[in-house]
Amino acid sequence: PASRLKKMRVEEEGKISEEVDTYLYHLSKVDVQNIKCPLEWWRENRFKYPKVAIGARKWLSVCATSTPSERVFSISGLID
Repeated sequence: PASRLKKMRVEEEGKISEEVDTYLYHLSKVDVQNIKCPLEWWRENRFKYPKVAIGARKWLSVCATSTPSERVFSISGLID
């Protein structure tokens, strides 16, 4: 049982590695300057690179912060 799970994990890691290699190869052939919106590109290519797309959605969905919001939190720390 444990060896079967290990074999399945190794196979899955191999598939992920192959998908990443394919994605990076494709990306090296594309003019990335022409990609206007990364989120749109990933929506269109999510079935081509499903495992990589999961990571892209995770990292591209991180909200950016702005200076005004950071000031609000800094000021709130000064209030008793």
